[in-house]
Amino acid sequence: MAIVSIVIAVVAAILALAPAPQAGASPRPGGVTGQFTVDQEDFARVMGYRPVPVRLANGDVVQTNPRGGCSMPGGRAADDIEATCRAHDLGYDKLRYARDRGRTAGPDARRAIDDQFAHDLAIQCAGRATAEARSGCATTATIFTAAVRFNSWRQEEGPPVASSGMGRTVALSALALLAVGGIGALIVRISRRRVAAR
Repeated sequence: MAIVSIVIAVVAAILALAPAPQAGASPRPGGVTGQFTVDQEDFARVMGYRPVPVRLANGDVVQTNPRGGCSMPGGRAADDIEATCRAHDLGYDKLRYARDRGRTAGPDARRAIDDQFAHDLAIQCAGRATAEARSGCATTATIFTAAVRFNSWRQEEGPPVASSGMGRTVALSALALLAVGGIGALIVRISRRRVAAR
């Protein structure tokens, strides 16, 4: 699995080169989903929670999954970043809810949720008190944005469920094994040449 992690990190770094939305006009038309309507009572019953409003650094109020948060090794992100992750989690829960209700929203909905996440991260980073804090936050935002965009690509822009994206995951794993095998063979060849040259 370490090989897969390396490949994921490389692809995520490539995706990070794409410009992320800035903290200007919000891409949130009519809510995170924009593409479909959610029955709030039914959503709460099916998903087991009610969304909780949170105010972003620019004063915008967003709905969040109170049980959500940033997926990262070593614990939690800063509170302002956690708020954006909880809003992103709610967006994904709405995709799952729509799928369970037979109303799959399509790939544009997931892209819109990921774009909104990048936008909200930019807002939170711009609200930091110092230039150093804003710079560090921007680095975190770039990594988080690249990670969710890569994962959405891996899961073929569909609702985020455990079984989605298996084809691309297997293909990436195979490529990683081939790459590591090739690098290993090259190292062995170089080592043998050095021994022979002595």
